[in-house]
Amino acid sequence: MKTTPRSVRCRASRIGCNRLSNQQKETKLTKGGFLGRPCRLFASLVIFCFILAGFSLICASSFAQTADNVAEREVQRRQAGITQGDAALARGRAAMKAKDYGAAHEEFRTAVMYLPDAVVSGKAHDEAVEGFCKSGVVLAEARIAEGRYADAEAILSEILSARYDAKCRPAQELYAHLRQPGYFN
Repeated sequence: MKTTPRSVRCRASRIGCNRLSNQQKETKLTKGGFLGRPCRLFASLVIFCFILAGFSLICASSFAQTADNVAEREVQRRQAGITQGDAALARGRAAMKAKDYGAAHEEFRTAVMYLPDAVVSGKAHDEAVEGFCKSGVVLAEARIAEGRYADAEAILSEILSARYDAKCRPAQELYAHLRQPGYFN
């Protein structure tokens, strides 16, 4: 009886094909080897990067700021500042009437900060600067009476800065007297 090799016998039936299938697996592994897996990995990485870039473009375009959006937000911010400045100005006036010069000085400072020096705020900015000057001078006089000359000088220097009112006459006079040696002693 003739015996046929197993590889030939396996073509027709699956029984006893272990030897052939092992050979096929080995050839596939040796053909694909180290080059097959990195190529698939690289391709997957490239596809992932393209998907990620696509999502980032979609997100960036949906959250993009247009000039109209920026301008509208700026107008809203300034209008909110004007209302906050007007409220601070009213609180400063009330504090001056109550002779609470420290609180009035802080409220007028807040009003000057929020109210723009423009036509939009009307004369409110000028009133806030004037109130800041008056309350600051009275507050500086109180600090001098307490013997806190450095605090008084700091208040007057702030009033006379370019941000507030460099031409505030009462503050200029008090500052000059404060800087003169022996005037208050």
